[in-house]
Amino acid sequence: MKENGVKTHYNLSVGRSRDIWKFAYYTTCMWVIFVLVLAILSGFVLGGLVGAPWVPTRSHDLAEIFAALDLQPDQTFYDLGCGDGRAVVTAAQAHAKAIGIEINPVMWLIATLRTLRYSNAKIRLGNLWQYPVRDADAVLVFQMPRVMEQIEAKLAGELKPGTKVVSYAFPMPQRQALHRAKSWSLYQY
Repeated sequence: MKENGVKTHYNLSVGRSRDIWKFAYYTTCMWVIFVLVLAILSGFVLGGLVGAPWVPTRSHDLAEIFAALDLQPDQTFYDLGCGDGRAVVTAAQAHAKAIGIEINPVMWLIATLRTLRYSNAKIRLGNLWQYPVRDADAVLVFQMPRVMEQIEAKLAGELKPGTKVVSYAFPMPQRQALHRAKSWSLYQY
C-alpha cells in the first residue's frame, strides 16, 4: 500500500487484536454493571421478603414518636429495619445510644454514611432476628403485618420491663397500646 509516495504496511492482526480487547473490555464492563444492579435489587427484594421493603418514616411522625419515647442520654434505642437511618440519627441527636439494624446492603450503606458524624450511633448489617435487643430502652419497628406477631414474640422474650416500643404503620396484634396516633402506636413491655 502506498500513501503519499511512501510504502506503508498495515498489520491486520494488530487491528483485530485491538478490536478483540475492546470487545472483552466492554463485555466485562457490562457484566460488572449487570452484577451490581442485580446485587442492589436483590438487597431490596431480600428486605421485602424478610420483613418489609424500604419506605421512609415521615419527618413529622418522627418528631411525635421521639416526643412520646422521651429518650434520655443514658438510654439505648434500636431501630429494627432502620432503612436510611433517619430514626437512628434522631435518637443520636437526643444523645441516646442509637443502634439501627438493616438487612439491605444499599440502605445499610446510606444509613452508615448518614450516621458517621455521631459517635453514639451504629448501623449493623444483618437480619433483625439475629440481633438481641435486651439492653434496649426504646425500640422502633416498621415492618409488615405478616411479621408483627413474630416481632411481638421476639420483643416479649428479650426486652426488660418498662421498655417502650413504637410500631409504625402496623400495630402489634396481641398487645394493648398505651397511645395510638394516626400512623403509629406506643407500647410498654
